[in-house]
Amino acid sequence: MSASAKGRFASVQSVDAIADFRLATLSFAAEVQGALSEVDADITRLPQWLKLDRVPYWTNQCRKRTADVQAAKRELARKQLMTSPEPHSCVDERKALARAKESLENAEAKLKVTRQWIIRWEQESGQLRSSLGNLRDMGDTLLPRLAARLAKQVDSLQAYAQSQLAPGGPRPSAPLTLASSETAAGGWSAAGDPRGQAVPTSLYSHLRRLAPPPAARGTIGLTDEHGLVGQPQHQLAADDLELLERVALDGLAAKSSDRVLLEPSALSSPVLAMLRGEGAPGESDSGWFLMGPSAAGFSGQALVAATVQTIIEQRPDLTVPLLLPTGMLLVARAGQITSLCLENNEELWR
Repeated sequence: MSASAKGRFASVQSVDAIADFRLATLSFAAEVQGALSEVDADITRLPQWLKLDRVPYWTNQCRKRTADVQAAKRELARKQLMTSPEPHSCVDERKALARAKESLENAEAKLKVTRQWIIRWEQESGQLRSSLGNLRDMGDTLLPRLAARLAKQVDSLQAYAQSQLAPGGPRPSAPLTLASSETAAGGWSAAGDPRGQAVPTSLYSHLRRLAPPPAARGTIGLTDEHGLVGQPQHQLAADDLELLERVALDGLAAKSSDRVLLEPSALSSPVLAMLRGEGAPGESDSGWFLMGPSAAGFSGQALVAATVQTIIEQRPDLTVPLLLPTGMLLVARAGQITSLCLENNEELWR
């Protein structure tokens, strides 16, 4: 083979190595996002401590020590009147006044330095956040996209390897993203075989109607893991996640600080529906809406909002689904993905 021909081919020794590298890429992206979240928390925590703790403390100390100086002056004046004409008898009172003044000057200096540090920290932290911009983009966008493309490469290489082993030589493999069965009428439940029932298209439309409009998303208060109900369970099956990665629909990766709207018990529900719509205007909003009871046909719950980071910490298996693009609807039951459809409700899962 000529040198020019060699340059057009890749010598792949192990598809598993590529798959392992893709998983390592996703893991590293999660570590980067977690580290940046801790940095953001530390950057925010210091000025809050200075403003809410140190400034009030030293302000109160200045007030108290000013009163001590005034009391020491009054005591010195009283002693001078009592011992006149022998002022040398006021030595102790003069020393007490000097100590009070020194203490006041120390408190005033501390208050001044604290206020200077607040201003300086705001300048320094702004520069630090700016310098971390590239690292944040890598963790939030570049690495997840790289992992999605690696999944496509693994899929293509595996399909090629299978075609070489098939009778008759190479043959094209069937696409993974085409649905081949018609949807059945009726709903679905949390019990039974999760693979045996299809989801009717009418229920897709119903689930989409449950999603709050973009304008209403920003009005829902942000909570943390304590605002979510129940212990996370029914993790998505590894085989389903691998197939979902192979589908590799490129969406705009949500940032770890972006908001996700959900029913409080959605992460612990046997039935989970994930719908990505338009985010709230002017907000750091992923557009994701997670349903549990509503997806199972029960009465809906008052919605809460959590960050993408909180969702992933509670359910690491949702890292890949959260990369899906706007308009996608995913339904899972008892840890198995039963449906994945486009914005027009075209089914992609089988």
